[in-house]
Amino acid sequence: MTIGKCLISQNCSPLTISDFKHLFNAAMNKIPNKRGILVDHEFVFIVLGEAMQKKVAIAVSGGSDSMALASLASEFLGPQNVVGMIVDHQLQNYGVSEDPNKVQDNLVKVGIRSRILKLSWSDQASGNISLIPGKIMQQSRDNRYRALFDACENEGVSFLLTGHNLEDDIITMFHRISRMSGIDGLAGMKLATTFPFASYGSDSKYILRPLLTVPKRRLVNTCVDRGVSWTHDQSNDDLSFRRNECLNALIQLQSENPSIETELLAKFLGSFKKHRSYIHEKGNFLFFKLWLT
Repeated sequence: MTIGKCLISQNCSPLTISDFKHLFNAAMNKIPNKRGILVDHEFVFIVLGEAMQKKVAIAVSGGSDSMALASLASEFLGPQNVVGMIVDHQLQNYGVSEDPNKVQDNLVKVGIRSRILKLSWSDQASGNISLIPGKIMQQSRDNRYRALFDACENEGVSFLLTGHNLEDDIITMFHRISRMSGIDGLAGMKLATTFPFASYGSDSKYILRPLLTVPKRRLVNTCVDRGVSWTHDQSNDDLSFRRNECLNALIQLQSENPSIETELLAKFLGSFKKHRSYIHEKGNFLFFKLWLT
């Protein structure tokens, strides 16, 4: 199994179930206007005083990140409470080397039921898919989240877990620096958020990223420690994609300056997150103060 490129980290130990419990709770506590209560190995979601189901969905690409998440969630929540969502982007002609059936086989070994979601490209036949790598990634992201939202609706699931990790968040920060983003963008991803599109009911389901503070190397070692197989998408090595180029540049920077560890970059990112949180908190306070007066 290909490990892929990883940044240098101090902590490379595999995640334990206790670690995952803490990470899961941290993500739950960031759900807007919601509160997560965990009791032993059973969790109950309280929404406007009503208990919700404890079933969750996991977006599984098949890589080490999502497979580590699937394995940990299956043991922690119980495999009967987890359903895997495998997206087949149908972009093999554009350099995306996906094998959804192989990913599904790996999830069976973890004990998780899964569904393969084949994306429909209505413009593909007319040749209107952008050949610009960045545009392909953006179009794929938009279609993927809509397909995942519809699948969650079909399954009666309100929470989608993704395997985004610390390196993904750091790369997002640098990618947005290159685009001269404001503080909201520079703070990277959120532990919990709604789906990234405006549609009826889209604010009724949530994306949780419990692994957002975990270095990728720990997730690779978690898979190895738990005997979990994963796949490697060769498009992740294609430097024509901006995010891959950014990761490669950071790896080169660390090789020339070993003192710039992932944890140091995480502190830099964390300062942006604190400022974003403060601004949002004050903004909400002023909004409700004005609204109530």
